[in-house]
Amino acid sequence: MSLTLRDAQFLSWKTFKKTEAKRGEEFNISAVSDEMAKKASEIAEKNKTGSSINESGEDKLLKLLPELLYLAFVLAENHGVSLEELFMQTVDEYILGLVS
Repeated sequence: MSLTLRDAQFLSWKTFKKTEAKRGEEFNISAVSDEMAKKASEIAEKNKTGSSINESGEDKLLKLLPELLYLAFVLAENHGVSLEELFMQTVDEYILGLVS
């Protein structure tokens, strides 16, 4: 099965909503934003130290990147933003910048 970014974004949102409902928690977008900032900070710290993915069996980078992506999908869906569309626009802009 192959997912598009749009599919992954929607699946992340549905999963998030089900998880929140199961926990009996009320939706809190600022908590999602805070968690996303925390994950991004951890990724930045890992890159500053120069550790590679293969240096340790406990390296968290392999887990942090998809967690960050999941949170980005949840935030995007909450705000009605299509990351797939914006991603393609951004890549096009990078490519145009390279050939200009």
